[in-house]
Amino acid sequence: MAPQFIREGLIEHKVGPHRSAFVREVGGVDFIDDSKATNPHAARTAILAHPQVVWVAGGQLKGAQIEDLVEEVADRLVAVVLIGADAPVFAVALARHAPEVPVIELIAGDDAGMGDASRDKADAVMARAVQAAAGFATRGDTVLLAPAAASLDMFADYTHRGRSFAAAVHALEDGDVGRQL
Repeated sequence: MAPQFIREGLIEHKVGPHRSAFVREVGGVDFIDDSKATNPHAARTAILAHPQVVWVAGGQLKGAQIEDLVEEVADRLVAVVLIGADAPVFAVALARHAPEVPVIELIAGDDAGMGDASRDKADAVMARAVQAAAGFATRGDTVLLAPAAASLDMFADYTHRGRSFAAAVHALEDGDVGRQL
């Protein structure tokens, strides 16, 4: 293939929504939506793209193992905010492989179906997750939604989860960054 075609392809390439998509910078912190990272391998790639990460993770693991992921990315983690049904599984792996990393678990409740009230509840949990993540982040960090799990325990799909994350990020103000420290 001629180099000009490769160059044109690279220039014209567009990354799909919710795939390491830059949402916004707040107080020197980048907020990235990779809601499509629904398995540990995809989350690993997303995390390793950034030197210091406040990781928003969780959902339904569907049997996926996260021990290796947590062990490999532990040195990049500033803090972790967990949501979803398998948050406790993530918490155990983090306690084992990254015990010095602060972890917050946010629970939606047992009634997280897909009715309008449950969607509102899921959005409220995501807003709390983004607030908590912003509080741990400092200038130069990245707050990364890369769940490593499916979304259907709380959200209609990964796009709903990503839109919920982006909406919460857009609601932030500069003063929301770094307040947990």
